[in-house]
Amino acid sequence: MLYYLMKTLTEVEPRIPIPGSDVVVSQFTIDQAGSYYLTGDRVCSGIGIRVDADNVTIDLMGYSLIGNATNSNTGIRMYGRNNVEIRNGTIRDFGWRAIAEFNGNVAKNHRIINIRAISNAQYGTSLEGILLPGFGHLIKDCTVAYNRAGGIVVGNDSTVTDNSVYSNGDSATVAVNGIQTGINCRITNNTVNSNGDSASNAVIGINANVGSMISGNMVAANGNSASGTQVVGIYGGVGSTISNNTVYKNGYLASANNVIGISATNSSLVI
Repeated sequence: MLYYLMKTLTEVEPRIPIPGSDVVVSQFTIDQAGSYYLTGDRVCSGIGIRVDADNVTIDLMGYSLIGNATNSNTGIRMYGRNNVEIRNGTIRDFGWRAIAEFNGNVAKNHRIINIRAISNAQYGTSLEGILLPGFGHLIKDCTVAYNRAGGIVVGNDSTVTDNSVYSNGDSATVAVNGIQTGINCRITNNTVNSNGDSASNAVIGINANVGSMISGNMVAANGNSASGTQVVGIYGGVGSTISNNTVYKNGYLASANNVIGISATNSSLVI
């Protein structure tokens, strides 16, 4: 006779709940490695979740972290962490950023997957939706929209793929980047549109640093009616490869001094 032992999900993947709350609650602090999940929408008085450990997974389970846009708070905050994955939900209305790593000198290998970072950074004038300095990060399948001054900023050797980045930095007074990367990054199959409308500073749809690969992106209508120094659809740093992108209508009705579809610097290849 054969006997089958059934395991519960908790036994297969032990997980720690982060309670949801319809009333305003203080930050939830993660100080040990493990897998965490949100049990419902969580309304936050300041920082939503503070990560003080490496090797952490946070599954929002389709729920939302909701902030107070009038305060200098962040949805999920890290400082010098490694190997943190955040996935499957919405982070909105935080005064600063939806997700931020604040020590790029040591931060490595974060993964942001299927996150909607919406209407954050309203308290600060120069803040983007997602900030991940450091090395080797992945941002995939995310929607980043209506953040005060930009969409995604990511550090060296990172991959930014299959994201929708739009309507960030409308009427901003600082430089607006839909996606901004460090060196040797891979930026593929993103839709970057309508960022920096009526902005009074430079607007760049995709701003990639040295040695990056920028491929298969749709970059359109960024910097409409902008009045700053320049509007650029795609900028590739020294030695970059820019291939198979669609770039159009950036800088429409702009009074900027320079309006450029693709700007490729020394030793770059444009296909």
